[in-house]
Amino acid sequence: MPIYCTFTQAHPFQIPLRNQAIKILRLAIWMLALALPLAGTAQQRPTVPTPGNMTSKGQEIVQFSGLIVAGEKAYGVPGASITIPRARRGTATNHIGYFSIPVLAGDTTIISALGFRKRSYVVHKTPTASHSVIIYLEADTLQLPTVDVVPFPTEALFKEAFLALNLDNRDVNNARRNLDPYAIEDMAKEMPMDGRMNYTTAMNNRVRYIERGGQYQVPQLSLLDPFAWARFIESVKRGDLKNKDRKDRKD
Repeated sequence: MPIYCTFTQAHPFQIPLRNQAIKILRLAIWMLALALPLAGTAQQRPTVPTPGNMTSKGQEIVQFSGLIVAGEKAYGVPGASITIPRARRGTATNHIGYFSIPVLAGDTTIISALGFRKRSYVVHKTPTASHSVIIYLEADTLQLPTVDVVPFPTEALFKEAFLALNLDNRDVNNARRNLDPYAIEDMAKEMPMDGRMNYTTAMNNRVRYIERGGQYQVPQLSLLDPFAWARFIESVKRGDLKNKDRKDRKD
């Protein structure tokens, strides 16, 4: 006996028309791939009522299955809840949004998921005792008001606690002591040279090195140099000092 799969939905899809054909084809492939394992599982579990049987009250059992999708790309919603309020039982979707549960014909199911609006769906009687659907959930965004968290319930209690607050002045006294001009001056005297001062000193030493003919040492006095004394005596005999005095007077 051939098995027919009827796709029904409670409301029209809210998906763009240009992507609707691709989405329906993809969802149909998922349904076909998952229907075969579920058929084998149903045969291995005889305790579950077989779809098509009748209850003691004459109600037909229907295997209700389908996909719960959302978004513009119709992606599956994992962890969505499918509950039957009258029977107080339900199931949840797997990682691709698929579910399957036996219900009675005419039962109303509630589909809910975190971040989406709830949907209700009535399972109707079908000739094949199986009912497959694709249900689209709309995103539910709730704007919460701003909440100010304060330690005091009223403004009066806040004012009372603020006026009675006894602040510790140790930090203020430490700041004033550290900013004392005399203390800052003493610390400046003990501070080593910074980069700017080191650069200035190095440049001054370089200039002295050039002026002294490539010698960094301080020039020595020549009082004990015999050659210097000899040159001095010869200059006196020549009259260099007298000639220099005359020249200075003329200038």
